[in-house]
Amino acid sequence: MTSYVEIAVKKLRIIPRQKVKITKSQRGSHYMKAGVEYVRHVSSLVKTGINSMKSATLSLASEG
Repeated sequence: MTSYVEIAVKKLRIIPRQKVKITKSQRGSHYMKAGVEYVRHVSSLVKTGINSMKSATLSLASEG
C-alpha cells in the first residue's frame, strides 16, 4: 500500500502595523522573527498530518 501526503503551502504577506523608519539590520531581525514563526507553524501542521496518518494506519491495521 502506498500513501501520499498532500501539503498546501500559502504565501504569507507581512504588513507592518505602522510605518516606522528602521535600519536594515532591524528589518532583517523582523524577517528572521517572521521566518521562525512560519517554520514553527508549518512544523506543527506537518506533525499533525503525520500523527493523523499514523492513527489512520493503526486503525486500518486493527480492522484488517
